[in-house]
Amino acid sequence: MSEKIGIAEILNILKYLESGKNKDGTEYPFLPEVYLERMRISKGVGYLKSPLTIGWVITGKCNSRCIHCWSKKSAEEVEYPLALSLVNQFKELEVSRVIISGGEPLLHPHLLDILREIKRANINISLYTNGSLLTHSIINKFQTLFTKFDVVQISLDGPDREVYFLQRQQDFFNDVVHSIKYIASSSFIVRIHFVATPINVEKIFETFKFVNNLGANSFVVSKVYP
Repeated sequence: MSEKIGIAEILNILKYLESGKNKDGTEYPFLPEVYLERMRISKGVGYLKSPLTIGWVITGKCNSRCIHCWSKKSAEEVEYPLALSLVNQFKELEVSRVIISGGEPLLHPHLLDILREIKRANINISLYTNGSLLTHSIINKFQTLFTKFDVVQISLDGPDREVYFLQRQQDFFNDVVHSIKYIASSSFIVRIHFVATPINVEKIFETFKFVNNLGANSFVVSKVYP
């Protein structure tokens, strides 16, 4: 059993987050995990009986060759019957969010079915994709399936084709940009993920401005993990 730590301080932070306001009074979109964590902590339990968020690698397959990637490619993937069993377990544990990644999750033959089961379990989704396989048809399905609390995170490591190719080793730049333009108007959160390396670190702000003009409503930068 975990020890109780800083309950009063945590509750103060959650109260601020629940206000839905920045310090300057402007509104920001918050995620419902805030309410779930507050509910669990306010019961006097200084620990969580289960994780709020689960990271789930559903396939080792990938169509990219990113020089910064820590993940080992493989043909292994979570089989559909096992995926259904795991989703049921997530529901029983009262998990609030599942982060779907890979490899490239869109290469999983049952991805959409798995996403539907997660939503039937009333669990929020963050889907991490390189964006190269997104089609209008898939995006349209996301738009009927996802809510404003769900996230589709698309990787884009530069503002132009040259920088993108140097880092990703695939010529997907134009396809990804097209997908971002199409998906940007969705009701769910569209987040662009930029991995900073010596190749592109000087392009962070330029990439931010570029994707902002494409209509994305969130932009994150991460470092390379050894």
